[in-house]
Amino acid sequence: MEFYATVPNYDGIAKALTMSSHYFGLLWGGNLPAAVSALRRKGPAGEAQIDDLLRFALSREADELLRLLSGS
Repeated sequence: MEFYATVPNYDGIAKALTMSSHYFGLLWGGNLPAAVSALRRKGPAGEAQIDDLLRFALSREADELLRLLSGS
């Protein structure tokens, strides 16, 4: 409750944490079709998250993180 009272944008932080977990899952699992399929099972709420995940998957940030995770 104390944290909630001090954070002005709790919903934004919750969304960022959720998407970070999706990004990590994609990087760790390495299977974009499986990640999209899992989000589709969430129904309409998952569609916006799919768009964000696809944007991330095609980003330079994802390429750099994959390079770092692979150790090359």
